[in-house]
This record gives sequence, C-alpha cells and structure tokens, in this order.
Amino acid sequence: AFNKGWEFYRKWFLPLYAIGFIMALIVSMLTKNIDLAGLQNTTDINDITSLLMSMMGTYALVSLISLLFNTLMQYFVVFRPLDDNFSFGEALVTVLRKFYFPLLAIYILLLLLSVIPMILGILLLFIGLLFVIPYVMLFFAMAAPLVMIEGNRIDLSINRLFKLVHKK
Repeated sequence: AFNKGWEFYRKWFLPLYAIGFIMALIVSMLTKNIDLAGLQNTTDINDITSLLMSMMGTYALVSLISLLFNTLMQYFVVFRPLDDNFSFGEALVTVLRKFYFPLLAIYILLLLLSVIPMILGILLLFIGLLFVIPYVMLFFAMAAPLVMIEGNRIDLSINRLFKLVHKK
C-alpha cells in the first residue's frame, strides 16, 4: 500500500504542487496589506483589539479559500486513482457542490466542540491542551477524506468520524 501511495504522489506531484502554489499566491495577495509589525509595536489593548478585528474578515476569507483548495487536493488524492477521465474543472464543481459546505459545517461544529475542552485545558494550567490538540487534530485530519468517501451527509459523516477516532 505504501508503494502505491508513493507512486501516486510521484506521478501527480506537479498538479498537487500547482494547487498548493496557486493557493499560496492567493493567500499572499490577500494578506499582503496586513501589518503584523503593528501588533508588536502596540501596547494598548484597545488598539490591539481594533487591529485584530480589522484583520478578521481577511483571515476568514483566507480560511475559506484554504478549505476549498485543501478539499480539492483531498478530492484529487481520493478520486484521481479511480477515474482515468479526471479533470480539475469537474473536480472543482464536484467539490463545491458535494463536499465543501458539508465539510465547512463539520469543521465549524468541530471548532465549537473543541473550544470547550481547550478552555478547560487552559484552566488546568495548559496540561489539558497537550492532550486535546492532538485529539482534535485527528478529527480535522480525517474529516475531508471521510466526507468524500462516505458521502456528503453531515450527520452520517460526523457519526462515522467519531466511530473511527474512538475505534479500539
């Protein structure tokens, strides 16, 4: 199985790299006007808060674009070996129609569910974070391929995600 995976990535390295490169260019263009040095030079909490609030829209857009490109890459890895007539145009349409919004909903739910243990971890002197972050990241890592393989029903995908993560 490892050899087949290695051969796939060797064969399709350039398209996967191109997807990542295009995403990096878009993110760079969106974030080029953000002044992070201003945060380091400011000591007033109100100024810091207003600076962070001004960046929130840009970072939300960057997150949505990153999710789109990540989902496209995951779709490519999952379905390209199965389809000889694979095209990026059709893949993009399929990702947007079938997987993007269910995956976005799952990520938002996972974020909301992960905030509570993270706050508890902070209250427990950061020790909890050492256990919570890898646990939560496991959910995020498995969500995209699972939605693509299992289908785009959010309830079934979340149920299967919890079963896979908690499998003994």
